[in-house]
Amino acid sequence: MTRLFFSNCIFAQRTLVALLAIAMIFSSCKKDDDEEDDDTNNNNNNQTQVTEPNTTPEFNDGDAILVALKSTSFTQTMGMNIPTEIGLAVGAFTEATGSATLVDAGTITCEGKTLTKNDNNSYVFTAGVADPTGIAFSDNVAWEVSGNSGNGISAISTTVSIGWPEMSPIQGDPTTVSTSSD
Repeated sequence: MTRLFFSNCIFAQRTLVALLAIAMIFSSCKKDDDEEDDDTNNNNNNQTQVTEPNTTPEFNDGDAILVALKSTSFTQTMGMNIPTEIGLAVGAFTEATGSATLVDAGTITCEGKTLTKNDNNSYVFTAGVADPTGIAFSDNVAWEVSGNSGNGISAISTTVSIGWPEMSPIQGDPTTVSTSSD
């Protein structure tokens, strides 16, 4: 039996840009008292080295992942925020639980839209000229996988009812960032 991870996500592009700008500001700041810290650390004989945790998710108990992604951006026109939603989908099936090798799973559809199989056996549906807003998601997301018995992938037909988070536009001008110090 194939276990799946489902994810419904919504991103506001302006939020992402603002968060990236803030992250760049904090990562580029330099403390004025670096020399003081170095002297203090050199005098401490009982130093403990801190190892950063691995933040890459690892799904060691699943054979596949199907992701529905709804990206919402807001455009301000004549004082009104106009939302634009773009729906994308991604799928991948592995040869065994915990494996990084992807296998052919047959045809995958999300909300009736067929995902394109890449050379590495990952699947993706992106918006394009013929379908500029991608997949029009409702509250539920319907997935169909034809399966591939040669790779041990069973046919799947399921509807996920997780729902979508709501996002409102960012107020103010996220392109103006002050770097002055007090």
